[in-house]
Amino acid sequence: NTRKKGQRTFAKALRYAKVVYPHAYLMPLPQISRWSKPQPCDLLVFALDAPTLLVEVRTNQWGVAKPQTRQLSTLPGTIRKQIWLFETGQTVPRIREWTQGAWRPIDSQEVAGCSAQAS
Repeated sequence: NTRKKGQRTFAKALRYAKVVYPHAYLMPLPQISRWSKPQPCDLLVFALDAPTLLVEVRTNQWGVAKPQTRQLSTLPGTIRKQIWLFETGQTVPRIREWTQGAWRPIDSQEVAGCSAQAS
């Protein structure tokens, strides 16, 4: 059940990303197996007019102390890093972005400068 829940949440994240970043290339990074090491992100968003966005997709828990989240926050370069949290029944995530050395909440409507709702 947990794996299915994660797959459903990831599908929501892809639908949301397609609405918010309609002209970007979305590169999902599937978890290889349940015994593999945690990876720092689940989705890469390549847009022409913005730095690459690394997204960690979550269901119901922030857990910013998790190893993969700590690893994501320490990646170097001009890369945007976000956690998208989909609460049960929601199609628009709560978002935190790594800025100035901390995970800070941002308004999901400000993510790409559009007011589109994901369906």
